[in-house]
Amino acid sequence: MIFKKIKLGSTKKKTKLKKLSKKEIAIKKEREKQVQLEAIGEIKKKGLHAMVAPLLAGQHKQYPNNDFIKNSLNVVLNEPYRLTDKWIASLNKWSQDLLVKLALEAPEVEVGEKIEVKVIIEKRKENKDWGNWRYTVIDTNTGWRYNYGSGINYEIDSYYKIKGTVKKHYEGMTILSRVRGEKLLFANLTNSNTGGVND
Repeated sequence: MIFKKIKLGSTKKKTKLKKLSKKEIAIKKEREKQVQLEAIGEIKKKGLHAMVAPLLAGQHKQYPNNDFIKNSLNVVLNEPYRLTDKWIASLNKWSQDLLVKLALEAPEVEVGEKIEVKVIIEKRKENKDWGNWRYTVIDTNTGWRYNYGSGINYEIDSYYKIKGTVKKHYEGMTILSRVRGEKLLFANLTNSNTGGVND
């Protein structure tokens, strides 16, 4: 008996790949890009202080027109992949400074009342429009900050006794007007005999 070899065809059905349209290809690429951006965003968010987002949200309710707070909150919540290392460092410092300020107790002085405190000059910024200086100073007893303008050139890192009128209380800071300052000789805040100067 003679047997013939019969070639059996493959029982598997050949699946024909559907060719994607240009629109479908664009959508696919966009999805892949979005997945990559989300992954980058998750990595960026890990570099942020845990309180950055809650603090930004709270501050935005109080100061909705502050561009730094508004833009930062939008990026942190919706587009964290846009965060740069410099931006992250800035937000972390901002949140840590704000936490310190919020932990301080404001002086028990009403707006319009006068106050006298011993301070160290922390920052000085020239206001060319008004022809004077803007100062940020720190109360040597409590750490509370005060801010005021003056035509007098106070020395950075020097100690003064200042007298002024409370204009406004802020987070960790009080704005003063009509400030008069008297320089103190030593870090122990011993009064000098240099007299006062008016703004």
